[in-house]
Amino acid sequence: MHSLDPDGVILRISTFWAEQLGYTPGEMTGQSVLDFLAPESRAYAETTVFPQFLEKNVIQEIDYEFVHKDGSKIPVLVSAIALRDSEGQYLRSLAVVFDNSATKRAMALLSQKQRAETLGHLVGGVAHDFNNVLSIVLGNLEALLDEPDPDEFEAHVMEAIRATRRGASLTQQLLTFGRRATQRPRSVDLNTIIRDVEPMLRRLFADQVEFETVATAKLWPVRLDLHQLDTALLNLATNARDAMEDGGSFSIETANIRFEKDQIQVSDESFPPGRYVMLAVSDTGCGIPRDKVDRVVEPYFTTKPPNEGSGMGLAMVQGFISQSKGIMRIYSEPDFGTTVKMYFPALREGTPVASIEDGFSEQLDRNDRLSEILVVEDEADVRKIIVSQLRSAGYKVLDVSSADLAMSLLETGYRPKLLLSDLILSGRLQGPELAKRARAHVEGLKVVFLSGYVTEAQFHGGDLANDEVQLIKPVSRAKLARTVKRMLFES
Repeated sequence: MHSLDPDGVILRISTFWAEQLGYTPGEMTGQSVLDFLAPESRAYAETTVFPQFLEKNVIQEIDYEFVHKDGSKIPVLVSAIALRDSEGQYLRSLAVVFDNSATKRAMALLSQKQRAETLGHLVGGVAHDFNNVLSIVLGNLEALLDEPDPDEFEAHVMEAIRATRRGASLTQQLLTFGRRATQRPRSVDLNTIIRDVEPMLRRLFADQVEFETVATAKLWPVRLDLHQLDTALLNLATNARDAMEDGGSFSIETANIRFEKDQIQVSDESFPPGRYVMLAVSDTGCGIPRDKVDRVVEPYFTTKPPNEGSGMGLAMVQGFISQSKGIMRIYSEPDFGTTVKMYFPALREGTPVASIEDGFSEQLDRNDRLSEILVVEDEADVRKIIVSQLRSAGYKVLDVSSADLAMSLLETGYRPKLLLSDLILSGRLQGPELAKRARAHVEGLKVVFLSGYVTEAQFHGGDLANDEVQLIKPVSRAKLARTVKRMLFES
């Protein structure tokens, strides 16, 4: 037991605690207790704890750090009570101090273990979701081998392209979750999006699952990020599929909803009255246990067995809806199924909606066809696709597999108008340094980098220059063509 006067001066301290701090009791008696606290703890004590203590006469388990005589820090828990005379005047305080070092070490080890488990769940979940996308691509490509109908052939190709785009958006979703990247919302018609994504979602389910869509006519427009919406639907459909191993039914429904003040509970402040567009996804699967419904949106929480889900799916859906200023409600009954309802604020009727497809046509005039592009990409298959797309658009292209080969060409007098290079290359010379050296040979050279994610440039050569552009893989043919044309003739 320790004692302080009204000014925080130590009246008495135990021999044990004085020695724990490297002093004798005589060295500490008569000194302010604040002098033995770490700076952060001292500031907390002066501004918060002491004023509250004088008002309430008691504090319990306050977390402090004392400073040992050698400068090391000792974490402690302090509880104290104030003693007053018959007239209420403060006399002194009595305090009990507990060494918190062991607890802190245990918490650190537990945190480390939890981070390792979280990473394991995350890796498993990402693999799980990507396998869904790859299953769609593989299924469509295999179907092409036995498809004599030209119309069906094109349909399979388009499904594979859509699935690839959604795989890219899944990667972006993961990066968004980690780096809090901004959304790219557009005014959209949810019915149009559902029609576009429906064929891909159908392929997730076995034949014994009945798939149904119920779309309300004249649906109000909403403002959303298309890629994140696609990923949310893919996550919800995947959960539904896993919940219906023995078959069932899956449905997607849209509706215009208007909530008036008297229709909403006063306590539900997150649901203001107004006009909403509802998107509901339902299944007749195993359902969610009642004691876990409120937890399914927590990051890394999952009701699936180990290695069969990261617990990120619904957390990402919830994050997307919140960023879109929407609201999500989950209704589930064990053995009967689950419904996830998403409510998005509606825009004014008649608001123009954006086109979903990028389109593949880029018309080039005669001058465009005279342009020369140097492509530097160390992955042969990727380089082949890029070169093919550029040549089909009318550009003259020269391609090499390394920055060193590119510099050899430039040093012999080759003068391209645009350099299209992977940011990270095999060999000693990387994309940013290649661009810097290439400009020494070609005045006014335009540069387009290809990279795996947005911040990659910051780790490999610094920020991009004003006359450089970064495209994130995979890049659609339309976006590649638009970017090249803009760099050559509009910038």
